[in-house]
Amino acid sequence: MPKRTYSPEALAKRAAYSKQWRARNPERAAHLRKRWSDSHPDRLKETRKEWRQRHPEKARLRSAAWRKAKPDLAKALCRAFYQNNKSSCLEKCRARYRSKKSEILSKHKEWRKSNPDKWKESRISYNHRRRARINNAGGNHTTKQWMRILAAHKNRCYWCGAKGTKKQPLTRDHYIPIANNGSNEARNVVPSCLPCNQRKNRRDPIDFARSLGLLL
Repeated sequence: MPKRTYSPEALAKRAAYSKQWRARNPERAAHLRKRWSDSHPDRLKETRKEWRQRHPEKARLRSAAWRKAKPDLAKALCRAFYQNNKSSCLEKCRARYRSKKSEILSKHKEWRKSNPDKWKESRISYNHRRRARINNAGGNHTTKQWMRILAAHKNRCYWCGAKGTKKQPLTRDHYIPIANNGSNEARNVVPSCLPCNQRKNRRDPIDFARSLGLLL
């Protein structure tokens, strides 16, 4: 049986009627959409892909709005996708960097100048992650967790009680040193002034506390 065709006028009239019906029956329309989506996952995927190709700007704005409305879910989905497609994601990143190297470096340079504190914090976090990776230490912690640790200790050194300042901020000290099988998790991080951090170095925390007269 040949496929039925409609004139542009008939299609427009049909679309207008469907829109009005969905507005009058939102719950029924949502139920039918879900039922069709569950029954035709491949067709739905292909239809959405075609729509994104025809309307790239609308698709970008919709994605941005969804990520803003559901940031935690968006991050979880991104992490899961990256873990399942790690090699292809890395290759895409490398290809993009090669094709737009000068533009990317220029943007990074501008961002560093505009956000010196954030840039410094990101480098510190990177160095801690790198040290942990080299020493096969597990765990990781975010900048937000570090801010909470500082607040919990009232921005004072865990060892001597010195208060951190803008010129001499407190540093991250791994209570059990990474070199001694300590982790890079937030629960193993305490705020420390630079002199205490340097003196403690790889020492056992109990022995270091005794050397300061904190323990008998």
